[in-house]
Amino acid sequence: MDHSPAVAWIKDHEYHYRYVNRAYEELFCLSSEEVIGRDDYDLMAKDVADQTRANDRKVLESGEAEEVMEKVPGADGVMRHWLVKKFPFEGGEGRTWTGGMAFEITKRVEAQQQLKDSEALYSSLVSSIPMNVFRKDLEGRITFMSPRYLETMGESGESILGKTDFDLFPKELAEKYRKDDKRVVENGETIELIEEFPTGDGERSYVQTLKTPVSDADGRIIGIQGGFWDVTEKKLAEEALRRALRRQELHDRRTPLGVIEWDLEFRVMGWNPAAEKMFGYTRAEAVGRHASFIIPEEVREHVDDIWADLVSAKGGLRSSNANLHKSGNLVQCEWHNTPLVTTDGKVIGVTSLVADVTELKAAEEEKVRIEKKLQETQKLESLGILAGGIAHDFNNLLTGIMGNASLARMQLRSDAPEAKFIDRIEEATTRAADLCSQMLAYSGKGRFVIRRIDLNDLVRDSRHLLELSISKKSVLKFELRGGLPSIMGDATQMRQIVMNLVINASEAIGDNNGVITLKTTTQTVDESFLAQGIFDDDFRVGEYVLLEVSDTGCGMDEATKKRIFDPFFTTKFTGRGLGLAALQGIVRGHGGGVHVYSKPAKGTTFRLLMPYAEGKAEGSETETGGANGELTGGLVLIVDDEDTVRSIAEEMLRVFGFEVESARDGEEGVEAFQKVAPRVELVLLDLTMPNMDGEEAFREIRKIREDVPVLLMSGFNEQEAINRFAGMGLAGFIQKPFKAGSLKTKIEQALSNSD
Repeated sequence: MDHSPAVAWIKDHEYHYRYVNRAYEELFCLSSEEVIGRDDYDLMAKDVADQTRANDRKVLESGEAEEVMEKVPGADGVMRHWLVKKFPFEGGEGRTWTGGMAFEITKRVEAQQQLKDSEALYSSLVSSIPMNVFRKDLEGRITFMSPRYLETMGESGESILGKTDFDLFPKELAEKYRKDDKRVVENGETIELIEEFPTGDGERSYVQTLKTPVSDADGRIIGIQGGFWDVTEKKLAEEALRRALRRQELHDRRTPLGVIEWDLEFRVMGWNPAAEKMFGYTRAEAVGRHASFIIPEEVREHVDDIWADLVSAKGGLRSSNANLHKSGNLVQCEWHNTPLVTTDGKVIGVTSLVADVTELKAAEEEKVRIEKKLQETQKLESLGILAGGIAHDFNNLLTGIMGNASLARMQLRSDAPEAKFIDRIEEATTRAADLCSQMLAYSGKGRFVIRRIDLNDLVRDSRHLLELSISKKSVLKFELRGGLPSIMGDATQMRQIVMNLVINASEAIGDNNGVITLKTTTQTVDESFLAQGIFDDDFRVGEYVLLEVSDTGCGMDEATKKRIFDPFFTTKFTGRGLGLAALQGIVRGHGGGVHVYSKPAKGTTFRLLMPYAEGKAEGSETETGGANGELTGGLVLIVDDEDTVRSIAEEMLRVFGFEVESARDGEEGVEAFQKVAPRVELVLLDLTMPNMDGEEAFREIRKIREDVPVLLMSGFNEQEAINRFAGMGLAGFIQKPFKAGSLKTKIEQALSNSD
């Protein structure tokens, strides 16, 4: 523009100059710095400024380009005539500005009279320009039409002269043309407008028309003249652009995605309704602000790196991070970013599409949590099934060992030299049975004798044994809360838990001096407590008794702490490691939970929570004999699939004075019972057998004889058996492995109860 001979300028929506070219500076002898920011009233006489302001206002109000004649003096004060093209365009901040180009026509105006006398030259000039030119008189009759126009209309010069627009065009177009002509004549002004123009093929076309008044030598208007050129492609392109912009606007308003436009300073330039809803800020609140108002501090560096890649067109097209809502809450967002790049490769801004994926992220996290929980549950179930199966088979073997040892012991005097060997066998068998109990506890089948327990009494009763079990360099400290509520559980298992934790604590202290603290108290578990996430997800709200065992030992790192409840994982010598897995199984079986806190060189704290039990603690169970004190003989039917168990049970029963019939499974047992049912004093029935298990065999036997006492035996726990045979009249239960004395007591109780 600086090299153009035309005077050019740009004004903003308040008519202040924003740009002038060199021709403007030279005309008014003013530098651009002296002009920018001022308006015509600051630079020109009022009557001149009134003229230019009126034309500028018309362009702004109509939103269309105008071509006008203006009289403006230069710096020398000489009045000059100008043909001015003024046009609107979108300027800064989305406002409409105007631009203009002025061509001095002073000499042309002064030479109008001479031009009338040079009609031939005028016609030659008109014929050569790429424009359809015409002239009309005050009645609208055509007095001149350029050859190009004649060719367009398919007319000759002679035939066209004297015709009006009504002779040549459809009525509605002719009326519009005539109205524009009158406007030129009545106002004595030049107008420029875009009009429809008919084509021979019926298609719609558009022309840009310039009409100006024609005056005689005395200055009287005697007609109009004008020219037009085809702008169909431009007009259709503008209409297509407007439609596209409208569609884009509708899309931005209705899409569920946030649409945000940024400038190169990372400031908001566009903010659609979805973005308002997503982040809580209105468009007015967001536009112009730096993006930091929706970026949490912890992800700012990450976002800055993405922005740097975007403005350099190196990447960053997609990202996922947390953002800030106006309320202060975090919104998980998925961003799809597009750098706006010009044809010469320059980035001028960025457009972002953003989706709120908070709920999706939460659902994904919940899915991962559930899958992890399922995997853990499946692992525990698989290991539990394995442990339970091993314990079951092992208990059957131990029944044979313990039973034979107890029978042998019964044959010896108490002072017999062989008695000590039998005692050692029984002691080793008892320890093996304890190992089975641990495996049953891990499998979730280790709850045996369930009653209300006072945890304080249990700890006090175990104190002496605990002190004997730990290193002499370890000191036991007790902090037992008075009035502690009872819990429901198996006293033997709870003692095992306390003993296990205290021995582990002592081993963690090692050869150093240290303190082991046993603490009991109560704990209210509410939603805020659960929100800490330190217990399993299925842990419930309620009131709990807390047992805490802490030590000042070596502690554990995170890797070790994560594995301490895995079966057979140990930091000790090979062959250890079931203890804590069994502990976890026992506590979960009691409806409780376990949490471990530990740091290397800072010691370890185990916190066990178990739910309250209503009522006072019960005393320990004692075995009592039958009402008669002695067995009177009779027939006993043994039903068990293990040869070892059947064999030792037969031996014991014969020692007790009974006749014995035996069967290898439930089906054989039912058949055998049917043959001797009237004579049977007692049925000794295994719970787990092939073909027909103990529960089904029990039902079939009771169908044959309803009053026969049935004593159930199993390597699994009594609680499970009681639950399965609830209301069915079971005479009793004996836990495998068992000694002869225990079996005799159980038989006495069963026969006494059946009387």
